[in-house]
Amino acid sequence: MGSLPGNHPELDVRGYARAAVDAAIYAIQDRAAAHVTGDADVTRVRLLPLGATDPAQLEREFLLLLGDFQLRHAIAERTRVVRDVIVSAALAEARGRHG
Repeated sequence: MGSLPGNHPELDVRGYARAAVDAAIYAIQDRAAAHVTGDADVTRVRLLPLGATDPAQLEREFLLLLGDFQLRHAIAERTRVVRDVIVSAALAEARGRHG
């Protein structure tokens, strides 16, 4: 990995969905830039605080957000079929009313 200025620890994010990693990075983009290692299979994230942001606090916040977005992703995956059935039924009913 290339050298980045400052001492910014790398966070191991293996096992987290790419969507969860991206969402957590997006949520802190006003306080940090992120250097991501890996392509579709992200393995590490290095947070680069912007301004006077405390790196330790930023890391804690990122990990909390990552856990939250991972849970949301897992719930969405587990309920995808049910949501698709509900949406299909609603659209079919709407078409029946207007058809």
